[in-house]
Amino acid sequence: MKKDIHPTLNPVCFVDVSTGKKFLSKSTSSSKKSENIDGVDYSVLVRDVTMDSHPAYTGEKRFEIPTGETPARYAEVFEAAGADMDEVGNTGTGALVPMVATANMLIYSDQASDGTPMLWAIDKDSGEIIGEIEAPARSSYGMSSWTHDGHQYIMLQTASKLTALALPAAQAASGAY
Repeated sequence: MKKDIHPTLNPVCFVDVSTGKKFLSKSTSSSKKSENIDGVDYSVLVRDVTMDSHPAYTGEKRFEIPTGETPARYAEVFEAAGADMDEVGNTGTGALVPMVATANMLIYSDQASDGTPMLWAIDKDSGEIIGEIEAPARSSYGMSSWTHDGHQYIMLQTASKLTALALPAAQAASGAY
């Protein structure tokens, strides 16, 4: 191996800001703040979320929502059986759906109760629907989020095509996308 080409591994102490738990490790990252633990100087790296506080590791849920809307054919069966759809609520389609997470949203694609392909935007903190639009076609494989010139776009895999959708703020001042 060539000498002096690899980054230096530093002792680091990751601190979970929400729980205060410390994790000792090594990293190529460092910080100006340090802490001596058992005679070793560790760079202190503060993190908003770690395995000590992330819901995927703690088992805590912020929210749980069905994807899509109850298909009309299911709602008809519920109603024929005498069920009140206001009490049943939205069951979702039960489909596995493509989704992408942004800094503050979870965006997924599924179908409305009448089969219309849709995109839904969910607030990641509250689980509330903050937007929904009709999609040009059903997206059944993948989805991604991209930025270009400071604007955000969502890419859908629709059948054999890729479809790019500009989020509302992406419209240029000229009126063109």
